[in-house]
This record gives sequence, structure tokens and C-alpha cells, in this order.
Amino acid sequence: PKNRPLQIIFRLMKAIKTIRNQGEEFTNRERTWLLSMVTSLSHTVGRCEQLVQTPVPLSYAWHTSRFLSVWTLTLPFALVGSLEWLTPVVVFAITWALFGILEIGHMIEDPFRASIELTPICEAIYHDCARALPVSRPPVPDKPKAAEKPKAGEKAKGKAAKRSEVVQIRRSRSAAPSPSGIAAPQLKVESDIAIGGRP
Repeated sequence: PKNRPLQIIFRLMKAIKTIRNQGEEFTNRERTWLLSMVTSLSHTVGRCEQLVQTPVPLSYAWHTSRFLSVWTLTLPFALVGSLEWLTPVVVFAITWALFGILEIGHMIEDPFRASIELTPICEAIYHDCARALPVSRPPVPDKPKAAEKPKAGEKAKGKAAKRSEVVQIRRSRSAAPSPSGIAAPQLKVESDIAIGGRP
């Protein structure tokens, strides 16, 4: 968005209006108070934009720089009679001090320059708000434990038991009489099936 502060203010107002009443903790009174705080924040943003869009006139900056240049150029002629060879050192120190003050004034004219790191300030405000308004989060569920793999001996016993059950079922089926009175044919047990749990 072109104007991020205004976009954030609009989102705050929308979020505050959509919050439902929660008994005595949050009612229309609290909602009105929060909206008034957001409105005052929008007024502050407007004043900051006025500072940015209303710079110091260029004629003032040009006049001060020209005056200092002429004054420092003519200063050695006034000091050479009394200071002699120390004149260049004194003139250099005075020039450095005065032009430094002029440069600092130009920097103060622009309070929203790129050299100011706003990210640490925003992070500090975020952490302060997080401490003042702790948000309850659902607990993170524990990870399910992996099933233990059966040992080699237990695995072999399980296979033998299953084969024994298969053999018993086939024997019971072969021994049971058929509905028509005719004996059911005997089932042949393969040699690879375990009998009695033994291979």
C-alpha cells in the first residue's frame, strides 16, 4: 500500500468493530475507548505527514551557508595580525565547528530520514505489547510414539501360531458332515504348513 500507517489504522478499526462483547471484560465502552485511541493515532500520523511535507525554505539554507562561507574566508585577515602562524589552525577549528553545526541543523530538519532505524523501535514496541497482553495459545499436541518392532523370536512364534490355527480350521471343516449326508472330502494339508506350531 502507498500509505501503510493509514492502512494499519483502518485494519485496527475494522478489527475492533468486529470483536464481540465478552461479558463485563469487553463491552461497548471498551470498544469506544479503543476506537478513540486509534483516532488519536491517526491524528498523530497526520501531524507527522505535515512535518515531512513542510520542509525548511531553501532560501534559509542557502543564506546561512553563504554567510558562513564569506565569514570564514575573511576571518584569517582579521586574525593574522595577532595569531601570525597559528591563524590557519584557529581558522580551521572555527570553520569545522560552524559548518558542523550547520550540517546538524539540516539533519534535524528531516526527522524521518533513512538513517534512522525504525525496525528496532517497532520490534521493541511489539515485544512490550506481547508482554502486556499475553495471548493464550492451544498446547502443542505430543507426537505419537512409534510402535515398537517385535523381536525376531516373537515374530516367529506368531507365524507358527497362525499356521497352527489354519490347520485346525481346515481339519474341522473336513471332519464336519455335509448337509446332504455325504461326507465331505478330506482336505490335503500342504507340507509347508506347520502342524502343532512346529515347522
